[in-house]
Amino acid sequence: MIGKITSASLAGGKALEVRWDDGAVGLVNLAAAIDSRANLAPLNDPTEFARVRLSEDGWPLEWPCGIHFGAQQLRVWAAMRAPADADI
Repeated sequence: MIGKITSASLAGGKALEVRWDDGAVGLVNLAAAIDSRANLAPLNDPTEFARVRLSEDGWPLEWPCGIHFGAQQLRVWAAMRAPADADI
């Protein structure tokens, strides 16, 4: 089971470094998702993207504009980007 997110920080552009409670760390580049979905357009604004925060319960990352991404989906995206031998 994928655990809760413990932190997220900006990693340049539309990318975040995300940490989970099992010690996993991954780089998640959200550019493709944001650029391909009209409902995610508010995250094209760097100021809005920088306002990312961890939800109170630790499961999603969320933005004041109402957009959120869950821990599991972020972990999948991080694993897709990671080298084959990464511990994710």
